[in-house]
Amino acid sequence: MEWLPRTGCPVPITAYRGCACSLLAREVDYVLTARLSQIVRDLGDAAICGWIIQGPLLMQSVLSPVVGRLSDVLDRKYLAAVPPLIAFVGACISAKAKDMSMLIGGGVLIGVTLSTIAIVQAIPSEVLPLKYRALANGFAFLGGAVGGLVGSLGAGGVTNTNASGWRNIFWVGGTAPPIRSLHS
Repeated sequence: MEWLPRTGCPVPITAYRGCACSLLAREVDYVLTARLSQIVRDLGDAAICGWIIQGPLLMQSVLSPVVGRLSDVLDRKYLAAVPPLIAFVGACISAKAKDMSMLIGGGVLIGVTLSTIAIVQAIPSEVLPLKYRALANGFAFLGGAVGGLVGSLGAGGVTNTNASGWRNIFWVGGTAPPIRSLHS
């Protein structure tokens, strides 16, 4: 296994960072859309249920330019390592939600990490030799495809266990951010 001189990381681990971030984004997006009716049945307040999906996307669109500029000024490593911990907290809050507002608040915290996708995609192109950049980009897209597949199929499996099975989506989705944060 070839080690990178500037980072001290093996090439596959550097490429994995993009995969983990893509996995979380795809899982939350695909899964919650399919199980929205179960969430409304469990928590009520159907009038604001659209914010379950829109909250993380709004945070991503608002914070992406800010995070992009900060990554130019500060070290990208910290901007790739800290937000996944915020997403983990958001996933735990969403899984334990007692009402719709708490679920939306957890989703907003998850959205903080979604805004770092662009810089996580940029890190391999900065640290990898030219011959590995395409491979890292391919792994990132593969991570998105696997995330979509696992998210869609896994959602059906964990939500069909009981009426509150949708909460398991957040417990499963909350495992990727700490792992990604440790690899950063």
